[in-house]
Amino acid sequence: MASHNLRNVLSEALENIRKHAHASQASVSIELQPGEVRLEIADDGRGLSYPPSEVYTLASKGRYGILGMKERVEQINGQFSIDTSHGTRLMISVPLPAAE
Repeated sequence: MASHNLRNVLSEALENIRKHAHASQASVSIELQPGEVRLEIADDGRGLSYPPSEVYTLASKGRYGILGMKERVEQINGQFSIDTSHGTRLMISVPLPAAE
């Protein structure tokens, strides 16, 4: 389930960049750490037209993309954050199951 959710988050983020960011560059990094996987998706586009603190209230305005990504990450006990200081950067960390 975790890989499915992360794949969907990545797909949604890249589609948002394509549709809305007006970016000239985008990057994706995946890093395996002890006990977790980290995914970062960033672009050099125009950023969000609203403060990051309001991003999760947008569902009431019919904008579900970022909220959906956040919910998918939380379903797998992960952390989701957004930085809009230059373009948009999504940072996701998800715990990995303990090896037996």
